[in-house]
Amino acid sequence: GDLGRLTVGPPDIPQGRLAFLRNAFAQAANDPELLAQAQSLYIPISPTEGASVETKMRAVLDQPDELVEELKRVVYE
Repeated sequence: GDLGRLTVGPPDIPQGRLAFLRNAFAQAANDPELLAQAQSLYIPISPTEGASVETKMRAVLDQPDELVEELKRVVYE
């Protein structure tokens, strides 16, 4: 899917910490040694920039109450 496998954190992470975590994740996901090892194991790595993930997650979570209730009904009943 468009969202793939995400790494997310709780709401209200202080901006400095969020920036640090996003930077660390980006560095790790672009590490040549990691990418070479992943390729040798046929593990695709295609990181998405943190702000883009945040935008997508907000869009997914920002749904009208009626839709949320209908989805709950379909899933849980």
